[in-house]
Amino acid sequence: QPLEAATAATAAGSAGSHSDAGSAAARPWSLWASVGRLSQRGWLVVVPLLVGVAVPFVIPLLDFEYIEGLQTLLPRGDPLTETFLEVQDHFGVSQIFPNTIVVLPPNPGDV
Repeated sequence: QPLEAATAATAAGSAGSHSDAGSAAARPWSLWASVGRLSQRGWLVVVPLLVGVAVPFVIPLLDFEYIEGLQTLLPRGDPLTETFLEVQDHFGVSQIFPNTIVVLPPNPGDV
């Protein structure tokens, strides 16, 4: 029973302090606390507002296309870029960036 009394006293103390937390005299005014309360109360306004702000940033992402190679990312006129492009011209993209994996069974007769 002492444990139950201590638990009840702790719960009553936290409930009492929690109810005081809502009063303006208990703590100073905070901008972010006010913004948080407003966003939680008016979430039906906040969600469409956030979607409206995000749409202009998402639309350009839909226009991205696949780019094969690094040539567009390399600095133009740099000696290393020129060397890379020369090696790519001589040996081909597949030799510089191998993207095909060949799996061979241990015994060719097992296939």
